[in-house]
Amino acid sequence: SATHARLLATPGLQVTISLEDQSLSLPDGTTVKWAPGSVDTFARYCLLNGTDELAFLLSHDAKIAAFEAR
Repeated sequence: SATHARLLATPGLQVTISLEDQSLSLPDGTTVKWAPGSVDTFARYCLLNGTDELAFLLSHDAKIAAFEAR
């Protein structure tokens, strides 16, 4: 794509990446959305919520304990 070519031709170009909108914005206002699923769903969730795998599991500790008790 033209955006890809521009990124390759302009090392150091500052871009804005929005995980929430799943888009990349260039300084000239050009915004390119990427295809859903391009970023792993769980990784995206963790990044947007400031958590990691362990914190995610620990947040479900009560549900896990209830399941194991059955």
